[in-house]
Amino acid sequence: MPVDHTDKFRISAPEEDHFATFKQRLCGDLSAPQEEDSVILRYLPGIKRAQQTLDAQTGNQVSQLFDPGPAIPDMSRELRDYFSPARLAITPLQPYRQRNIRLLNLARDQETHTTKTIPSLYMVSRAVRHIHATGENIIIVVTTSGNKGTALRRSVQRAVECGLVTREQLRVLMIVPEDSTHKLRSSPLWEDAEWRRLNPLIVYRGASVAAMKKIGKDFQECYFDEYFRQTNTRIWYSLNINNYQVPDAARAFYEYEWRQRHGDGEGNRVRIAAQPVSSAYGLIGYHLGRTTLVEQGLSSWEANGGYWLVQHLHTSDMVRHIYSGGFSREYMPAYALDAASGLYRQDGDPHFPLKTFDPAENLDATFYTLEPPTSPTASGMVQRFGGGGNVVSLAECIDRYPFIRQQVSAAGFAMPADCRRVREWALPMVMTGVLNAIDRDLLPENADVTGHVTGFATDGDFRALDANALPAIDDDQPLKALRQMI
Repeated sequence: MPVDHTDKFRISAPEEDHFATFKQRLCGDLSAPQEEDSVILRYLPGIKRAQQTLDAQTGNQVSQLFDPGPAIPDMSRELRDYFSPARLAITPLQPYRQRNIRLLNLARDQETHTTKTIPSLYMVSRAVRHIHATGENIIIVVTTSGNKGTALRRSVQRAVECGLVTREQLRVLMIVPEDSTHKLRSSPLWEDAEWRRLNPLIVYRGASVAAMKKIGKDFQECYFDEYFRQTNTRIWYSLNINNYQVPDAARAFYEYEWRQRHGDGEGNRVRIAAQPVSSAYGLIGYHLGRTTLVEQGLSSWEANGGYWLVQHLHTSDMVRHIYSGGFSREYMPAYALDAASGLYRQDGDPHFPLKTFDPAENLDATFYTLEPPTSPTASGMVQRFGGGGNVVSLAECIDRYPFIRQQVSAAGFAMPADCRRVREWALPMVMTGVLNAIDRDLLPENADVTGHVTGFATDGDFRALDANALPAIDDDQPLKALRQMI
């Protein structure tokens, strides 16, 4: 069981000398209001320090066949424009049963509606730096349930539109499972025929989504040398947590500055960061940012808050790992059909839905990773700093939907009255998870909960693609098929 954090980790009062040190060591120009700045530009010194922290933890090892390195281009007007969508916002909501709740909006970019925008912008800037330094081209390969790929495609598009590279120098190959094609959106990379050819968007129709990641990695290994010899283009398989951890550290820097500016933190409160997760890349990156704050003398391990992971039934692996140390579905509660309601119910484990339409339901294809290798890291964070996790169902999200819709309007989220219009369920999931945890007394009464909103979109927020118009691969010679597409 996770450590009981109720009486251990408190928020210390803000200290002005710490804030001055923060501004000196981790911030750039703070002349603009915090919420109007690109967090990459605002916290670039801190992001670079987070890279140093990560290098010290990992021995500066690169586990990929190719990596463009951590450097980004020298600052310019074009680069500042390029980084401009990387914005965050924190909004306090109405307290709920003595618990304070805030939302950290990580999905402010209206072209992507996902937290993956910030790390994708940073990753692509690293690719740009490599192209400038070597004269080599790069094609980024990403296997994704939708959001990572959407954000990378958008970042590649911005890099070209801002004049950092040409469309031939930097490209992206995106592979997405068939279950996620409803998340795909139109953009110039799709509407322009030449850009569409240069940046293939491929549907995977094989037997196992888990195999999709192996296909991406194997494709890089199989064709890396040949493709470079023929085209002067490096293949970069980008699905490495280190690519996301460093820029996601900016979450912690933003939160630190927000708390200092708002005089927040006095009193006997317990901090909890809650997030809907698949592999918890973002939450682990946020922890890297907190670690950097400690190493810079701006915070302490005792003041570090807990972590709350929210998942759905189809992929509840990380929550199961927290409470059992493993992934076996034997650790899930047994559901029984309630003939009177037609719902499946259980009352043995408050960390799992008390009711669901289907005990194996797939609430949102965004959260698709089975047995993520990041689970020991996330479970270790919970063991050390407190927190835990829970699993939500569609039935529970729908029950809470009207209340959540009213609550989150203060944070600028316009949830439609008809929940069937929702395309991205991360916001209802994290709110339902937090409210359930409070109602079931899984979080202490003196909790300050910050919900990390990793995405939210409805069917009116973007122009969807026709999945039937997309090329596809399956498990029959997928590498050869991909090679023909680039």
